[in-house]
Amino acid sequence: MKKVLLFPIIFSLLITVNMVDASLPLRVSLEQLVSKADHIFVGHVFDVDMIDGEGEQIEDLDAMTGPGLDNKIRLLVKVEEIYTKQTTSIPKIVKIPLDSFMHFRFRQIKNSEKSNYGKKAVFLLSGNDFQPPVAGQFMRGMNLKNKILQLKNLQNKPIKKLLDSDSLETKKEIKSFEEKQAYKRHHISHHFGQLIHDKQQKTRQIE
Repeated sequence: MKKVLLFPIIFSLLITVNMVDASLPLRVSLEQLVSKADHIFVGHVFDVDMIDGEGEQIEDLDAMTGPGLDNKIRLLVKVEEIYTKQTTSIPKIVKIPLDSFMHFRFRQIKNSEKSNYGKKAVFLLSGNDFQPPVAGQFMRGMNLKNKILQLKNLQNKPIKKLLDSDSLETKKEIKSFEEKQAYKRHHISHHFGQLIHDKQQKTRQIE
């Protein structure tokens, strides 16, 4: 009698079950992405943050996004060169959310993005709130810049050029932003620490 190996069958079933709950990255052509974009600019990622459904900062690096969770991981982008007229009102720093239906861990994204900090890329966003035209699809390499501009019938010359990424003023601006983020994180951590301390004190009084 032949023995049946159950491990490959179980493994396949586990993959199938996980695929039901998880989201797959949406595939979209460059032409489709460009047609859906209202804003096209060049910039670079300099940090990553994570917020919950109420917009509060999340510090837990093991926190995740995915179906059933309200968390969002966002890329913090410094805008450098603007190519679309309607984008001139864009803030100097944009927070772009990743696809919240993907199973991402905060630590995973922070670590993977560090190697991209400071590297220029082309960003394509939509709407007055500057969101991805398609979930998880909003950034392309500089090698596609000319093609993107051609597809959008734009000139290969920025309408507005913000501070260069290497300028002293830009570095100060980013440093100031990072310090504010650090202060918020410290404040939140201190607040929760105080709540835990107060709860422990009350528990001891009851005992």
